[in-house]
Amino acid sequence: MKWQDYITSDPQILAGKPIIKGTRLSIEFILNLLAEGWSVEQILENYPNLTPESLKAVFAFVAECIREDLIYDLDIKKSSLKMFLANENIPLKSIKILREKGYDVKAIIEKFPGISDKEVLKIAKNENRIILTFDRDYGKLLFKKKN
Repeated sequence: MKWQDYITSDPQILAGKPIIKGTRLSIEFILNLLAEGWSVEQILENYPNLTPESLKAVFAFVAECIREDLIYDLDIKKSSLKMFLANENIPLKSIKILREKGYDVKAIIEKFPGISDKEVLKIAKNENRIILTFDRDYGKLLFKKKN
């Protein structure tokens, strides 16, 4: 099985996560469905753009990643996504690693601890930075702000 015929990665789709070609369904998503107990038949029934071959490709891809000790590389340096704003809940060790890899990371914990979500969003917008956070409410905040 040549998984490359079925799986691709594009920085513009799901931030570069490996996906099944022609979909926005990530390999991670498919594996999570299986881990939650979905059968192959249930997946194919609910996601008609998938084929038995594309699901086999998921397993071939994961097997090769494990065998070759590979992980997919989100090549942000090649895209326009270069500047980050690390929310206060991002560990300093992670911030340090990103900086060592050459990324421009401004850390809330270092410069502005305790500021409001609104202030975080303002900094990100004014400096054209991508917010790194474990908070799941930023999408809601952005949506509310636009409406």
